[in-house]
Amino acid sequence: MSKAFISISFSLLIFLLPQCDNGNKINKSNIESAQKLVGVEFSRQELDTMLNYLNDNRKGYDSMRKIHLGYDVVPAMYFDPRPDDFQWPKRGNLSNWMVFAPVSLPATDEEIAFLTIVDLGSLLQAGKITSTQLTKIYLKRLKKYNDTLHAVVTITEELALKQAAKADDEIRQGIYRGLLHGIPYGLKDLFSVKGTKTTWGAAPYKDQTIDEDSYVYTKLKDAGAVL
Repeated sequence: MSKAFISISFSLLIFLLPQCDNGNKINKSNIESAQKLVGVEFSRQELDTMLNYLNDNRKGYDSMRKIHLGYDVVPAMYFDPRPDDFQWPKRGNLSNWMVFAPVSLPATDEEIAFLTIVDLGSLLQAGKITSTQLTKIYLKRLKKYNDTLHAVVTITEELALKQAAKADDEIRQGIYRGLLHGIPYGLKDLFSVKGTKTTWGAAPYKDQTIDEDSYVYTKLKDAGAVL
């Protein structure tokens, strides 16, 4: 069985489990419904093979679903290939991320929108543009292009303008948090933000809200970034 087949089977199982919470076995009709959500289509022979695989592995996934992980848990994305007792050499000084240089403010909003974060940070720190102005540029572009690109589930305009105003106030007072301070960004809706939809990119959860701020969002907010 190929890795791709197993991977897609796992994705299907995630969608199938809510349909089979009553303890019934997964059937072909369940799979056919789930594959539409995932955006794949299998042959009858593949469905027969997958049916046994999904039911055999369902018990393990059921037990995993009973484990609650709060949204303050750091994502398990750290891979450490070092051998036992390996030690990194100690450095005498910390990295300096304040890599700003003189930048001229472009003439158009479109040119501004495609600047790098370092250039935008330079403009913000120098007072050549405010976070509020920058945020309004990106909000305008989202409203103009989102019907075509479908890039955003929820535009958090009110929250963005509030966070941008706070960033502007802090920067004016000489309080600078670092490279992301005042920079607008988009957050994938796998990560929860209180009062905002967390759809997980799936139709069954299109109206889901989670009353918890995710770890990733909290760290970005602490850095002064604008959602």
